[in-house]
Amino acid sequence: MKLAQFSVKRPVTIFMVVLIVLLLGGVSFSKLAIDLMPDIEIPIVAVVTPYEGAGPEEVEKTVTKLYESQMASLSGVDTIISQSSAGQSMIMMEFNFGTNLDEAVNSIRERIGMFSMVMPDKVSDSTIVKMDMNSMPIMMLTVSGDRHLDDVRKIVDDTIAPRLERGDGIAAVTVSGGNEQQVEIEVDPLKLQAYGVTVDTISNLVYSENVNNSGGYVVEGDKNTLVRITGEFSSLNDIANIMIPVAQGGSVRLGELATISEKNKEITAYTKMNGKDVVAIAIQKESDGNTVQVDREVKKAIAELEADLPSDITIGYAYNQADFINVCVDSVVHTALMSVVLAMLVLLIFLRNVRSSLVIGTAIPLSVICTFVLLYFDDQTLNMLTLGGLALGIGMTVDNSIVVLENIYRHRSLGKDKITAAVDGASEVTAPVIASTLTTVAVFFPVVFVKGMASEIFTPLALTIGFALMASLVVSLTFVPMLSSKILSIKKVEENMEKKGIRGTLHKTNEACSRAFDSVDMHYGKLVRWALRHKKTVCLAVILMMVASCVLIPTIGMEFIPATDSGQINISATLPNNTVLSETSVVAERMSKIIDEVPEVKDLFLSVGGSSGMGMGSSSNSISMTVMLTPSDERSRGVDEVSNDISSRLSGIAGTDITVSGADMVMSGSDPISIQIKGNKTETLRDLATEVTEIVKSVDGIATAENSFTEGVMELNVVVDRDKAAFYGVNSASVYSTLNTALQGKSLSSYKGGEDEIDMVITYPDEVTDTLEKVQQLMVPSNTGGFVPIAEVADLGYTRAQQSITRIDQSRVVTVTASIYGRDLGSISRDIQAKLDQVPLPSGYTIEFGGTSQEMMDSFADLGLALIMAILLVYMIMAAQFEGLLYPFVIMFSLPPTVIGVIIGLAVTGQTLNILSMIGMIMLAGIVVNNAIVLVDYINVLRRDHGMEKFEAIVTAGRTRLRPILMTTLTTVCGMLPQLLSSAEGSELMAPLAATIVFGLSFSTLITLILVPVMYYILDSLAARVKRLLFRNSQAEEVSVHEA
Repeated sequence: MKLAQFSVKRPVTIFMVVLIVLLLGGVSFSKLAIDLMPDIEIPIVAVVTPYEGAGPEEVEKTVTKLYESQMASLSGVDTIISQSSAGQSMIMMEFNFGTNLDEAVNSIRERIGMFSMVMPDKVSDSTIVKMDMNSMPIMMLTVSGDRHLDDVRKIVDDTIAPRLERGDGIAAVTVSGGNEQQVEIEVDPLKLQAYGVTVDTISNLVYSENVNNSGGYVVEGDKNTLVRITGEFSSLNDIANIMIPVAQGGSVRLGELATISEKNKEITAYTKMNGKDVVAIAIQKESDGNTVQVDREVKKAIAELEADLPSDITIGYAYNQADFINVCVDSVVHTALMSVVLAMLVLLIFLRNVRSSLVIGTAIPLSVICTFVLLYFDDQTLNMLTLGGLALGIGMTVDNSIVVLENIYRHRSLGKDKITAAVDGASEVTAPVIASTLTTVAVFFPVVFVKGMASEIFTPLALTIGFALMASLVVSLTFVPMLSSKILSIKKVEENMEKKGIRGTLHKTNEACSRAFDSVDMHYGKLVRWALRHKKTVCLAVILMMVASCVLIPTIGMEFIPATDSGQINISATLPNNTVLSETSVVAERMSKIIDEVPEVKDLFLSVGGSSGMGMGSSSNSISMTVMLTPSDERSRGVDEVSNDISSRLSGIAGTDITVSGADMVMSGSDPISIQIKGNKTETLRDLATEVTEIVKSVDGIATAENSFTEGVMELNVVVDRDKAAFYGVNSASVYSTLNTALQGKSLSSYKGGEDEIDMVITYPDEVTDTLEKVQQLMVPSNTGGFVPIAEVADLGYTRAQQSITRIDQSRVVTVTASIYGRDLGSISRDIQAKLDQVPLPSGYTIEFGGTSQEMMDSFADLGLALIMAILLVYMIMAAQFEGLLYPFVIMFSLPPTVIGVIIGLAVTGQTLNILSMIGMIMLAGIVVNNAIVLVDYINVLRRDHGMEKFEAIVTAGRTRLRPILMTTLTTVCGMLPQLLSSAEGSELMAPLAATIVFGLSFSTLITLILVPVMYYILDSLAARVKRLLFRNSQAEEVSVHEA
């Protein structure tokens, strides 16, 4: 029994299946997570190895080079990047996408373990970390109030942060801003020397006194009672009353040797929101967490907290990624609904029958709901790509139903009853519908050949469209025939309408549409007849159109992924090394005033000094800013234009390295231009880096350019004279301990005198370390019981030390990076490459492109291969469907006109050639042949089953299939048109794909309606001629054999 026949004869069964799908779809949709992009695993593993007291050169020689050589042979390693800095080696291994990182981490751990035993004692155990995009905060909260900021910080630490940490999906909560309290034991160096007491003695006693310990049990009869020794400090007096033994015998109170007080920790950083001091809270989600769900958890927690917090405490947002996600998702949903409305309007215009439109209108949501079920079970999320694919799928899913319904409607118009028309009409087009669906789905199979970021983007998009198409195929061959057999009527809308008022207007509109289509149908028939008589002219015209379209290619730019206008700008600034926080603050305030003058700026979050929780700012000379702009519909300039404006305004601040860039939610962290200069000598690398940086800056379209080479930072170098140290009974550890305590303070255990637990630290007075001369006079304890000035056992002097040594693939490297503005990445890269080709390089030095530019070229190569594979697969499927090679070859002539449309579409809309437009081309390879399949299949049916002559069969088939071809084309185009025309946030991502499909399919359809009939006639006649020639040769051979 045929599928259509089964569906028509078992309507209750089909209806029950539909109810099951609706039930599963509703549950699946409610459980699908919402996010901006699919979960993308970055295949990078970092190995961090501390090496106490070693400089960059020593770290490189002892640790980095050895570990690099071992990691280079790991399976799947693409690039090894290392950085050797003072006291630490960091090696980052970038693996090929698809590599099992868990297995890679195990292999790395094994190889490091083999060499850990031969490392110097001061080389600590390595930490192995898998890089995770979720390690970056998804939102930043700000807390302020009408009170001292230290009090606000206390409220955050005690109440707000603990509540946020309990939220589902929240991995970490990082607080910055405000001051923290600490107990400071400020010793008097002169008294220590007079009493012969060392700092180590004090710290050991303070640590040992501040404990609560268990002392075992006391047995009293049949009871065991726990004995606890409570020695934790409950007040500062407890600390001051600790008895310290002295060298001369006896002891002295700690309070007589030191001043003990609760103080604020030294300010190393601060945060501001719109000029007001705030406490910032950065929130990270778990690896499998969902941004939107975490945002709901945070808002729920804030709502609960507001009831308990003081009335003056205000919690706001400096930045929230969920807002951008919600706006983008709402935009895509809106465009999808617009696609449905447009598709329904097309159906009503062409069919002019409400019931027919109702059948299709019911099939669309059913196909979409089926897709939700498949997405859920495949563990996908609702994001920009899956929703974009679904919006595209809406226009494509209706195609199968249109072809089936239109044929059922045609059979019904021939006088057949509903049941017979439904079965015969659906059965007649089952084969071409299956073939057209398979050709469209088949183009996604070559995704296995695509690697890197392109694969991460292509896969969810391909899966969504594939799921939607397969669901639509089942719906069109089961649900549509069943529903048509029940409600389809051949009465036109106007037959049931009165000729007055609105109904009269609708009647006239319907009549006008009917006459218009009849006229198009008639003229198309004449055009086909003319084309079949002027075949050479048609072929030449198509060739000329393709050549002419190539003129527009130079106007089309290239980029990796379209930048999205997130309404956020990130600014980082670095002052000269050793700049103190107060000087950095002056520059930060000046920058803030300049930025506030930009009309599009809505909010400005500022972090000066230490980390803000967003990975920005790590020292007293660093500034990071997050600028939030007004909504896109309230400003005339895009984020790139505003970024360029801010960069120009800030360029007047001398002595500060400032980088301004629009925050891209899709492609974050990768520089558009990245040029690697490799070699061995630091001086040569520095000179080349300076030259290349200037070359890059000279190229039109470069916004900012900088290189990674940094001048050494000024350091106070202490070199212990071991001979003198041994003479005085002093060792290097004592010198280190004395300097560390005097300059940084020595951390002890915690103090719980009040409600909170705070740190305790031993320090020296500031006045004993504020000059080099005073540092030289710090007293170091001797093994003999006396004290020796540091100057007696060590040489102190200022030096400029190299900060770090960077290597890529085991070669030293300096990287030149740049951001772009106003031009596409491809043309800028070509201009830079042309200038770099003229730079003379010393022997052993190379210049290589990396970053987004290199990723773009690699992805284009993979996608180009995927396109070729897709075309071959489409041909093979059609060859299997037609059981021949000729007619699939005829159908393939619908592909060349697509190139015309794609080129014109990208040029007219101003879109670039990027990953999304390339994916659109791959999809077109499967879409554009569908119309030709339906046309060629019906030509063969007319010739085979009705004995029609070739010329008339082509004309008749063209006129008969014109309506379904135009309907399927228009519904697909209408499905993408809202995405092409949308100006909402995030619409930039899908616009290139939409432009490619809208223009490519439109031009292909218009030209194919003429070209395919012509090529069918030419190639079929050629094949017949070849067959006759072969037949004559065969007969001639038989005659000669017979005569012989």
